[in-house]
Amino acid sequence: MAKLTKSGGGIGGRNKDERMREAAQLHLKSGNIQRYCELMVELGEWERALAVAPGVSYTYWKGLSQR
Repeated sequence: MAKLTKSGGGIGGRNKDERMREAAQLHLKSGNIQRYCELMVELGEWERALAVAPGVSYTYWKGLSQR
């Protein structure tokens, strides 16, 4: 039971998507835009990732849009 509580699982725990969204927001606030974009892609939030991707570089945005 202690393992479930410690890792964030169990009753009342946050699910993986919520933790990934929080991590993405922290990366964005700290200036790690590329990692934010990659996390948003994993979550299926392509529009958000593409909107922010030019902040990394045009080449990165272009590659992301082709994916």
